[in-house]
Order: sequence, then structure tokens, then C-alpha cells
Amino acid sequence: MVKKLIKYSRGYRLLSIVAPLLVVIESFIEIYIPYVMADLIDEGIYGSNMNAVAKYGLFLIGAAMVSLAFGVAAGITAPFASS
Repeated sequence: MVKKLIKYSRGYRLLSIVAPLLVVIESFIEIYIPYVMADLIDEGIYGSNMNAVAKYGLFLIGAAMVSLAFGVAAGITAPFASS
């Protein structure tokens, strides 16, 4: 069974590896965002430190954009890998 699958996936091996990898990276970023939010609240809001709020806020915006890019890339590569 595995030999048949490998035979049919010959042209899509790279995409079959890249698509799940992109989803895993996106998931790790999405999991990490709440921890950064906790630091923003602890150090920035409770500590009345506007520099920390700006620093963590910009980091969160960047992390969201990177996560979005990985999600879009996974959405583009997954249909080709599944075909």
C-alpha cells in the first residue's frame, strides 16, 4: 500500500512535505501569541509601561502577519499536495 502511494506522489513529494510544515509553523505562532499577550498585560498594562505596550503590540501585529502568511501559503500548497 505504501509503495503505491509513493509511486503516485512522485511529482508532489515536496508539496506533501511543505504543506503540513507550513501548518505546523502557523500553529506554533498561534499558540505563542497568548503568551505574548500575557506578557503585554503583566508588564505593560499592570506595570503602566507604554514602551512595553508598544513593543509587545508591534510584536503581536508582526506575529499575526507572519501567521497569516504561513496560513495562506499552506492554503495554496495543500490542494496541490492532496491532488
